[in-house]
Amino acid sequence: MMYQKFYSIDRALCGGIVLIDIVVAFSLSLLFVVVIFDMSHSARDIYDKAHEQNTAIDEYLRYEDREAGAVTEYSRPFGNTFRENIINAHGITADIDFYKISSTGVHDAQSLCSPYIAKNRIVGSYEYMKDTFDANIIHGLNVRLKAIILPIDPSLPLTDIVVRNGFAYISADSNISSDPDIFVYDIRNADNAIFISSLNTGPGIASIKFNGKKIYAAARSSAYQLHIISLDKDRHMTLQNRYRLPLPYATATPAMASAIFIGENRAYIGTEKWDGDEFDIVEIGDANGPYKVGGYDADTKINDIFVENGIAYVADSDNKQMRVLNVADPNNIGEINAVSPSGWQRQEGKVVRRYEGSTILGRTSGGFDIATDPELLYWSSSTPLSVVPPKQNVKGGVYGTVLDRDALFLATRSIDEELEITNKDMMASTTVALPIQVQNIACDNDRLFILAHSAPAIYEISFD
Repeated sequence: MMYQKFYSIDRALCGGIVLIDIVVAFSLSLLFVVVIFDMSHSARDIYDKAHEQNTAIDEYLRYEDREAGAVTEYSRPFGNTFRENIINAHGITADIDFYKISSTGVHDAQSLCSPYIAKNRIVGSYEYMKDTFDANIIHGLNVRLKAIILPIDPSLPLTDIVVRNGFAYISADSNISSDPDIFVYDIRNADNAIFISSLNTGPGIASIKFNGKKIYAAARSSAYQLHIISLDKDRHMTLQNRYRLPLPYATATPAMASAIFIGENRAYIGTEKWDGDEFDIVEIGDANGPYKVGGYDADTKINDIFVENGIAYVADSDNKQMRVLNVADPNNIGEINAVSPSGWQRQEGKVVRRYEGSTILGRTSGGFDIATDPELLYWSSSTPLSVVPPKQNVKGGVYGTVLDRDALFLATRSIDEELEITNKDMMASTTVALPIQVQNIACDNDRLFILAHSAPAIYEISFD
């Protein structure tokens, strides 16, 4: 049996439900309108930016065709033979920067040391372009060390290192005349350094520089101060030529070379103190016929040289621990400036570097740790050399340095602090212990390589 059901509907309640439905529908409609408007506005903004950047790209293409356009260009050198050319194409309200890597070198083996070594960024990548550096990151660096053991006589005193694309070129100064004084190793696999070649040039070698398919060596020899070494495609070495600096008078005792820099077909050679010029410029455009084109009597031993835009920065051993020389005209070399920090009576100017307009001078400690006699001085690109720069006490002295756009990497002889990393305002630093006495430091891409002085080892340093 079925019964009819009766429902009672409250008219007031029904009206309330309808009103709520209307309010919800109106709110959703309003939300949809807002979302659609915002999306339309965003789409328009994206279109406008794309249009402006397309305009800028057109200007860049016109620049590439060497037509007049709203394009400017400037470059930032990496501190070696490479530089970063930044081409800015001006749009209506936006600019675009195009980055190009170019080289003033003539050989594909020239190193490209990363401008941001500790960031572990690929040059030209998005992270490389967009990442910014936080000074506090120095305290949180994750440093990875790898000892590269060289198959070499452990008693051989090593003097200098250059690394190019995973190949290490190492000089030595042995007391045994039959020993080789320059070596090439393949260190791309740090667990297995492979010997490539060696050469005995006669005397020991103080310093080496790479240029083209040649190695130029400052020889600790009174017979020939410059050695020119050729490399074949397999990196086997041949002594192509040697050059003897002319004597100031017939009975003068010849000098021994102590430093070298190569640039624009010229070798800039530093020597021990003697009666002739301690700073010499030798034309090497023809490796078979080098000749001296100029010199400067510094009256002291030269320890390091860096030349840029016709200006030579020279680290030496007297009261003027860094001289700045105008070498644009080799026949008329003149001193522009000189730096005489406190402590010069027992300390030496050891290393000098330039990087994107900045200058760094590293000094030995002189056997004492005196905080008021700094071993590190750094002038930014905006700081004249006549102004006292930021400086730092480095207990063991500075024996080598690598710069990038964020930090200074120092090879020191301070025990358990053999690698020191500091930012450029000297406000933050950290140290890394190495079980060696350091001789020098080099870079290759985003890796550092520290050469041991009296052990057959290189330490490869990278950052996570």
